[in-house]
Amino acid sequence: MAIVKLEIGVIFLIQMGVGILGNFSLLRLYTFTLLTGQNVRPTDMVLNQLVLANSFVLLSRGIPQTLAAFGLNYFLNEAECKLLFYFHRVARGVSLIW
Repeated sequence: MAIVKLEIGVIFLIQMGVGILGNFSLLRLYTFTLLTGQNVRPTDMVLNQLVLANSFVLLSRGIPQTLAAFGLNYFLNEAECKLLFYFHRVARGVSLIW
């Protein structure tokens, strides 16, 4: 049973790594184009906001699920749990993707 938890945790960790790497590379790309002003399209600001909101959703929901997959169920106190839940709800509200 411990091997299954480890495998699931590693799979979640790989997904989180790829997701975070992809989101922050897109965020870097759109921020760079906005700051330099070269080839700025009208949708760049919207895409920048969506990438940032998706990164927040990934960080606020993915990290606790990954830690829970490794067996760390109670790693937040009550205030941190409420703050993380609020942060996740705000990020989902900002994002157009559910």
